[in-house]
Amino acid sequence: MVASVLLTCLIAIACCIILALLRGTPLFEALTNGWAADLAQALAVGWPISVAVGIVLAAAMLAVAFTAEKVFWHRPDVREDIYAIRQGLNGEIPRLALWKVTCVMVGVGCVEEAGFRYAATGVIMFIAEPALGFPAAAVIAVAASSAVFAIMHVQYRSPCALGLVGLLGVMLGAVYVATGMLTAVIVAHALYDIGNVSLEARKMLRDPDYFHGEAPVNAVEEEMERALKGE
Repeated sequence: MVASVLLTCLIAIACCIILALLRGTPLFEALTNGWAADLAQALAVGWPISVAVGIVLAAAMLAVAFTAEKVFWHRPDVREDIYAIRQGLNGEIPRLALWKVTCVMVGVGCVEEAGFRYAATGVIMFIAEPALGFPAAAVIAVAASSAVFAIMHVQYRSPCALGLVGLLGVMLGAVYVATGMLTAVIVAHALYDIGNVSLEARKMLRDPDYFHGEAPVNAVEEEMERALKGE
């Protein structure tokens, strides 16, 4: 998982460099500290109100996810998908110590929001807004970045789960383009992930049939074996 975060981080930095170049930053400066300086400026927008916005957004995202699972749970096919998801990393992460979960999820929130919301959305807005205007460009940017965001979570292998991820991406993207507060969406993403993992850990303790079978021991190895078998 750490390797995945690092890879996403490299992709996010590359997108940030592209955005800096589009904004007219000289090549050498963009490749060195230019992209980081632009990112730091984006993080400062709305501070400290952005933290409060992020907390409210995280609560809304958790409410949407909780409601979606309650609705989907009554469908046998989706229930089987949920059990399958729990056999992967989603079944291992809730068993980690809270401090480890917090560190990883804060890292994931920072990296993914810098990549998907700040860089990807920023590039699309920069290209589309002059021709289409802000509203149309914003819709395209949020939709495109949210679609890629969902595809990047393809490990869930469930249309409903991917749809939920896409919806959460739309919520994050909409708040970002409406407010410009990068810190808000980072806080929201990290708090949502921490809250979601904590809720799953609570379910795990209360539900003896949480895994609907044996608990996963090494999800990464099992995922690789499934991929090699073409499942």
